Amino acid sequence: MNRLRELWESAWDRIAASALGQKAWAHYESAAPREQLILQLLGAFLLLLIVVLVVMLPLHQYHQNAVASYLQQQETLTWMQANRALVGSAAPSARKPGDSLLTIANQSARAAGLTFKRYEPNGEKGLNLWLEKVPFNQVVTWLAALERTYGVVAVEFSASRRDEAGFVDVRVSLEG
Repeated sequence: MNRLRELWESAWDRIAASALGQKAWAHYESAAPREQLILQLLGAFLLLLIVVLVVMLPLHQYHQNAVASYLQQQETLTWMQANRALVGSAAPSARKPGDSLLTIANQSARAAGLTFKRYEPNGEKGLNLWLEKVPFNQVVTWLAALERTYGVVAVEFSASRRDEAGFVDVRVSLEG
């Protein structure tokens, strides 16, 4: 509050020190009391007009924009909630009702030219797989095809380099 008062006094001192400010003050001092009242009312009106134009209108516009944005986002949320079921079923799965995760992983890995060194179940819907000395790009392509075709995703993946360029040992956990 003190800072605002200092700024106001500093601005007032600059205006009073200027030639135009001194002329205006001299005119005000020499005016009749009725004219001084009119000038005070005019000054108050101008100050009010400045506050409205510089402060209130931008705040009102900001509020209107915020409300419009909120309503638009609310509408988008409602649409997304109404169409939630469509998004979940958008990717058709080539998985047959009786196929186990191991069967799908094994058949797709063979088709991709990969073989498992070891495998073990991981919970009800999971499978841990180990592959040794396999081409990295081939593994990534196989995992992408598994997700795209069967909806099976890799939830954990680790690969360690081999001496031969491009080949890795892989441990992957699948779910789906």
